[in-house]
Amino acid sequence: MSAPSSSGVLLVPTRLVVRGGRSWLKGPDGKSIVPPGRPDRSSVKVLRLSHQALRATGADPTSIRPIRNVRMPKSPKQRAKPDLAFLAPDLQKAVLMGELRLPSDLSQPLPLSWAKQRELFARCDPSAANPRS
Repeated sequence: MSAPSSSGVLLVPTRLVVRGGRSWLKGPDGKSIVPPGRPDRSSVKVLRLSHQALRATGADPTSIRPIRNVRMPKSPKQRAKPDLAFLAPDLQKAVLMGELRLPSDLSQPLPLSWAKQRELFARCDPSAANPRS
């Protein structure tokens, strides 16, 4: 038995198509591969700030401990959107993957039910109805 090698070969079933300076990838079935979208910077920033605001209060959504000594953030920036920290995990992933853009005017409170959140964001962004597709 030989020792494992530190180098290896990775085979990816794609084909690089180059025509006139333009290039794109095709999958093994011959269809073009669509590159993932770029995340919206402002949506990612708002999502990150909401998690920071939640952490600043001392509340932990993953804990079953009762919230006793929760501190309200002093900065208005940190109080802005802490409810987005409770956004459904698949919607948060869609924001980070660039498949969903958070609306800039979230004036109404965010529902805690993940199903209702999906309905809300499907109305705002039709591509958000099923972020996994």
